[in-house]
Amino acid sequence: MSGTAKLKEILALKPVIIGIGNTLRGDDGAGVELVERLIAHGYHNALIVFSNPENYLQKIAAMPGGARLWIDIINWNAAPGSFRIFSSGEIGQFAISTHNFSADVLVEFLS
Repeated sequence: MSGTAKLKEILALKPVIIGIGNTLRGDDGAGVELVERLIAHGYHNALIVFSNPENYLQKIAAMPGGARLWIDIINWNAAPGSFRIFSSGEIGQFAISTHNFSADVLVEFLS
């Protein structure tokens, strides 16, 4: 399934969309920027957690939604502007340098 098709499937679940990143570190703030734009356009089942998602776990867990869609920037050797949807089982393979906890620990906690 293509990334676009998978994204449409996830969006149909009305997910909580979580923007992660540091806006002071260039493209690392892309997750925050995207979620800011979604909120500005009326998608309110979203949350910006900057580079400390672990501080928002209770709030994330309490939000309604059929899925959690984390928007973050990682180095996975793709062309600039590329996107990919990673399953919760895949994200542990990437080193996360701007967050205090690894993404797989956060996902496991919310499961």
